[in-house]
Amino acid sequence: MDFNGNGLPDECECLGDFTADGTIGFEDVLYLLSNWGGPNADLNGNGTTDFEDLLVILSVWGTC
Repeated sequence: MDFNGNGLPDECECLGDFTADGTIGFEDVLYLLSNWGGPNADLNGNGTTDFEDLLVILSVWGTC
């Protein structure tokens, strides 16, 4: 799958690891929520950080 539409399979990148610590966790969710409505935490490539992006980050929760 390529949720963010960047041409790389998501398994080859750590999609949603905004803190760059190799893990999708609480801090990454906080970053996503703090950017709600804007483009900065858009994980599915639709241009807006929204509920779909929250679902993406929850689906990849844990170690990358």
